[in-house]
Amino acid sequence: MYRQRHVLILLLLCFMLGNLQVSANTLPTEKPPLFINFCDGAETPADKHACTQKRFNNAEVLLNQQFDYFLMFLNDTQYKENMKAAQNSWIQYRNDECAFEAAFFEEEIAKRTLELSCLSRLTEERTLVLYNFIPRIRIQNQKEPR
Repeated sequence: MYRQRHVLILLLLCFMLGNLQVSANTLPTEKPPLFINFCDGAETPADKHACTQKRFNNAEVLLNQQFDYFLMFLNDTQYKENMKAAQNSWIQYRNDECAFEAAFFEEEIAKRTLELSCLSRLTEERTLVLYNFIPRIRIQNQKEPR
C-alpha cells in the first residue's frame, strides 16, 4: 500500500510535469520509472488484471510523453518523420509480440493479464530507450553547423 501510494504520487507528478512547456535544451533529471513490482499486492486474478491495466495505462502515458520529448530534440524534419514511422512499427511489433505471448493461455483473464503485463514491460523498456538516446541526439545537434 505504501509503495503504491508513492507510485501514484510519482505518476501524478509525471503527468503534471509532462504538460509543462519544455525548452529543447533540457532533459528530464530522472529516468522514466519502471513498475516491475507494480502489482505485487494484488491477490485475486481480477485484482491482478485491474492492476496490470493501470500499469499499462501509466506506461502508455509515459511513453507518449517521452516520445514527444524525444521529437523535440530532432532538428531534421526527415529524422522526425522516420522516427514517427519507426515508432508506429515498434507499436505494431509490441502488440503482435504480446498477443503471441498470451495466445497459449486458455483462461481469458490470465491471457489478457499476461498480454497487459507484456505490453507494460515492453512499453516501459521503449520509454527508457528513448530517454537514453536523447543525449546522443543533443551531442549530434551540437556538432551540426547551424
